[in-house]
Amino acid sequence: MNEEKEFKYLNEERYESVKGKIKKASIIVLIVGILLGCTLIAVGVYKQKLGSNSPSAVGNLQKDLDTEKAALEQTKTELETKISEALATAKQALEAKKSELTAKGIKYDSSAKYDDGEAYDLKIVTNALDPSFDNCAFDEYKNNELTKEYCALSNKTDEDSKGLAAITSALSSNFSECSFSTVKNNSYTTKACSIHEQIKNKTTFGTNHSEIAFYILGAFIIIASCMIAGTLYLNTKSREIMAYQAQQVMPVAQEGIEKMAPTIGKAGATAMKEMAPAVGEVAKEMAPAAGEIAKEIAKGVKSGLKDEK
Repeated sequence: MNEEKEFKYLNEERYESVKGKIKKASIIVLIVGILLGCTLIAVGVYKQKLGSNSPSAVGNLQKDLDTEKAALEQTKTELETKISEALATAKQALEAKKSELTAKGIKYDSSAKYDDGEAYDLKIVTNALDPSFDNCAFDEYKNNELTKEYCALSNKTDEDSKGLAAITSALSSNFSECSFSTVKNNSYTTKACSIHEQIKNKTTFGTNHSEIAFYILGAFIIIASCMIAGTLYLNTKSREIMAYQAQQVMPVAQEGIEKMAPTIGKAGATAMKEMAPAVGEVAKEMAPAAGEIAKEIAKGVKSGLKDEK
């Protein structure tokens, strides 16, 4: 029956196995770190190229913005005409409705309620047309079937009026108000605002340096991975390093011992010579006492033998 092999940590086979694993780990750390760091640096280079503020790139965008600006100027004129005509038409419709109700003999009653029918309609129409007070600011007028179109145009809350307001704001501020969502997200001005934003990003390149963060992080990862991999690899060579250090020290130590040996030998011989007389005197003084002790021991042994017999 085969005996089970005793497991030992301290054996050459296990040492070589662990050493190989550590070497592989150091190589993996180095490769992964270099790849990751180079990837981040490449992203930084790509971002720098995207942010290039070459005169040709900015010039082309400026041409596109000028074209879009001219189109917005024309659209603005068209919307102003359209809204003005629509407002006049809505106002005429309310005035016609007011004349129709008045012709029926219905009199204006400022306290008329919704249930009062045409009397309430006359009140709503008359108050909406009143230039001295903005009744269209109230929900009662904005939501009424007779006055909601007129009030939307008067309050500039219809889509065309919102578009006109966005265009006016963009053009008057040279597109700086594109930072506001009402201008940036409006269907009439969103394209121009996008071009303006691109020009702004390209002409301000060099002040943000966002790509530098990628360079720094990539370089840090590469350096850190090299340090970690180097530490792991050197750890596998600790035995060789210790042997090398020993080989450096041993010749110096050996030479020192060789030079110190005669001196130490002479010192030892001198000490023995000086101590010899003293040792002799001590031996002479202790001889009688040692003899007495020996006699007593002999007597004790003889007594013990007699007792056994």
